[in-house]
Amino acid sequence: MNSPSLNDIVNEYSSKRNNNDNVQRPKTRDQIERADRIADTVCRKIGSTGARAFYCKAAYELSEDQIYSCVEIALKGRCPVKYLSWLLSHQLRTNARRS
Repeated sequence: MNSPSLNDIVNEYSSKRNNNDNVQRPKTRDQIERADRIADTVCRKIGSTGARAFYCKAAYELSEDQIYSCVEIALKGRCPVKYLSWLLSHQLRTNARRS
C-alpha cells in the first residue's frame, strides 16, 4: 500500500480549513479613531510621517504602552524612524506568535 505523500496531506488539510482564517474583521469607528490618534502622536514624536500607515497597523494590534515604549527606545537610536519600524515589526511578530 502506498502511504499518502506530504503534499497530499497538506492539500487535504488546506481544503478542509475554514477560508475565513485570513479575512480581516472590519474595524470599528473607535478602533480607527484610536489608531489615528496613536499614529499622529507617534509621527509627531518621531518627526516623520513617512510610515504613518504602518503605525496605524501597529496601533490596531498593539497596546499604547507597547507602542510608546518602542518610540522612547527608538528616539535613543541613530536613526529613530528605521529603529522604530524594526521595533514595532518585532512586537507585531511576537504578538502574532502568542495568538
